[in-house]
Amino acid sequence: YVGGRAECGFLGIDKHGKYQYISLLPKIRKEYRVFSTVWSTRCVSEGVYFLTENFILRYHRDKIEVIEEKDLRTMYVINEQIFVNHYQKGIFLLKKNRLDLLPGSSFFNWKRDGRTGILPYSKDKILVLNEQKGGFLYNLRMATNQEKESDGSFLDILEPFSTHADTFIKENGMYT
Repeated sequence: YVGGRAECGFLGIDKHGKYQYISLLPKIRKEYRVFSTVWSTRCVSEGVYFLTENFILRYHRDKIEVIEEKDLRTMYVINEQIFVNHYQKGIFLLKKNRLDLLPGSSFFNWKRDGRTGILPYSKDKILVLNEQKGGFLYNLRMATNQEKESDGSFLDILEPFSTHADTFIKENGMYT
């Protein structure tokens, strides 16, 4: 599966046994066919996801669904789960055709704090790296049952994860 400038599709085999690009644009509703770039393409058991800045296309069972959300930045697959960075809101967990904002993830504001990357850590935790704030372990299990504290914060979801690379990342930036 591939995505590019105003295009997404896959390589299929034609009747002569040769690879041929097959566009998925005809399967997309007309009002969504005009987009700038597919920034990321990810495959999981629930389908193939194409990330654009203002929506995600989900290709599953020969159909395209549109998941609307503006200002999307990056998409990661960890343990068959898709995480999506938003420019200002935080980190979303993508479930089939729905984006759920992770509790406390607004702490990672791309606009205010620079790029945020997400990496696997363990079954229940992800490693979140931010250019300005450094690394944090995000506890997914606790996040699903967490209630806000009176000050709006979330206890026990985020745990600082310091490394020798923190200063280097703050001074030079990062890309994951």
